[in-house]
Amino acid sequence: MTQRQMAILSVAWNQEADWHANGRTPPVWEYLVQRHLNGIRH
Repeated sequence: MTQRQMAILSVAWNQEADWHANGRTPPVWEYLVQRHLNGIRH
């Protein structure tokens, strides 16, 4: 995995952690962007 891929995954995971920590449900578009970023590692 490249350094760029790790940085993208870190951003995606931090976003997801923020949703959980704040008890927030993201809008659909935001959730789908996050899911796409999680899929980059494959």
